[in-house]
Amino acid sequence: KKRATGHVWEARISLGPGKVEYLGIFETEIEAARAWNAKALQYGKSGLNKIPKEGNNAKEELKMFLCNINEDLAARCMPKLLEEKVDLEVIRLLDMNDLRKELGFTLGDALKIAVATGQRKG
Repeated sequence: KKRATGHVWEARISLGPGKVEYLGIFETEIEAARAWNAKALQYGKSGLNKIPKEGNNAKEELKMFLCNINEDLAARCMPKLLEEKVDLEVIRLLDMNDLRKELGFTLGDALKIAVATGQRKG
């Protein structure tokens, strides 16, 4: 489980009923996801986080995804996503509440993204 705490990410992993292992605090969600994946592999867990691609291709992929939804949405959301170092793979992992609470998206923008990622029906 990863959750944003201010501008850092806290990671922990469930090891069974009432057992949770704290993995640390990380600057980005990607770092927290990598830590969770590493520990999950040690415990033989499945359902690993998809770690986003690094570099400019990830930025372009995110921009294309948002523009395909709506160019105005892309213009509004890209600066915040780049500032928070969030890319398309991370967007696909976030639910509407995370998009609104952690990234400050409007309800309308969060809904459009959730529909585009298949998390909600349009």
